Amino acid sequence: MDTVRQNLKAGLIDEIHLALAPTLLGRGEALLTGIGMIAAGFSSTQHAARSTQHAARST
Repeated sequence: MDTVRQNLKAGLIDEIHLALAPTLLGRGEALLTGIGMIAAGFSSTQHAARSTQHAARST
């Protein structure tokens, strides 16, 4: 997860597809904490309301 955050902050990722699964036990790890996705040029390109999938693309 740390590698993904470092690459996002460095601007090395131009598109990301997230498929989230709720965790019943434990806390998990926050992927996007401390990263301003909009400030980094990302915008939502697709969102499935009943699904836990999200896609974002850098502009």
